[in-house]
Amino acid sequence: MQQTERFVLLDGIRGIAAIAVLMRHTLPWWDLALFRSYLGVDLFFLLSGFVIGHAYDRRLRDRSIGFAEFVAVRLIRLYPVFALSLLLAGVALVAKTVLGGGTDPTVLAAVALHIALAALFLPVPLPGSVELFTVNGPYWSLFFELLVNFAYAAVRPFVGPHGLGIAVAVAGAVAAGSALAHGHLDLGWTWSAVSLVTGLARAVFGILLGLLLFRHHDALQARVSRIPPSAAIPLVVLVLASPSLGALDPLADLLAVGLLFPLVVVVASRPTHVRLAPLMLMLGSASYPIYVLHKPVGEALHFALGDMVERWAPLSGLLLLAVLLAASVCVERVYDIPVRRWLRTRQRRRAAVALDPAAPARESA
Repeated sequence: MQQTERFVLLDGIRGIAAIAVLMRHTLPWWDLALFRSYLGVDLFFLLSGFVIGHAYDRRLRDRSIGFAEFVAVRLIRLYPVFALSLLLAGVALVAKTVLGGGTDPTVLAAVALHIALAALFLPVPLPGSVELFTVNGPYWSLFFELLVNFAYAAVRPFVGPHGLGIAVAVAGAVAAGSALAHGHLDLGWTWSAVSLVTGLARAVFGILLGLLLFRHHDALQARVSRIPPSAAIPLVVLVLASPSLGALDPLADLLAVGLLFPLVVVVASRPTHVRLAPLMLMLGSASYPIYVLHKPVGEALHFALGDMVERWAPLSGLLLLAVLLAASVCVERVYDIPVRRWLRTRQRRRAAVALDPAAPARESA
């Protein structure tokens, strides 16, 4: 597999998962529910692990990229859009608090602390809320993703070929136990011991399984060669939109996360001609901005439009989706890519100075 290879179908799948999560969190706009859309997060984890394996697994093993550099690269990738979303969500949270009568200095201080720690991807309880990140609920998965990313980078040079498999098996067992005990896998975003453990297990299982799928990509491709890549996206849509099966829901969740999603990633990562490649690439580019921007933008527009949102659903939902897609593409091109390019340049200069303190003097001479 070429290091520069672009996984077009995986981009499209990431975008579809982001749209499913958007629909879950903006129900009044749609007047319909995608019951299993919470599994979009597990798909994100799996895709993240696969792509990180493609970009960094060998480099981390060979120590051609160190832990500190990996952390910097991941933060540069995530932080610009995250900061924009936090600005919007933070303003919205303060406004809701004040308009709701929360002008007590203690309450405002708690809100300020919550937002300040969220800026570091750290959760802190906010009175009256069960969410890890009241300011913007979807941040919970970023918290666990970065936690697992950094732990993986720290131990990668020292872990043997079976270490990842053991971690995946343990995390999978924990997630399966939680799903069977609670009837679903929609855990990880609230303040309870079970939720926190399950959220971590979902992240560990998905990300490390994605890494394993990358490591064994060629062998796995030979086993699924008869499945056309074009089947991947319809399968994802069917899973995320599938209705509740009652007592069978935990088994359906585990089947999706443990078998169907890994199958989708392997099949969709096969090099192939994609007719709708520009659309897939656009969905992939928009997926992260959609994921972190949809709640503050959706809430602000709902406040402005009032009951028109419910009266015009699901047309209002399609309008919201169109606005978010356009805004996300614009944010990436006008803001995210230039800021990340500037940050990478600064990072490289600092790395060069660390290796050769005389470099800046020579450049300015």
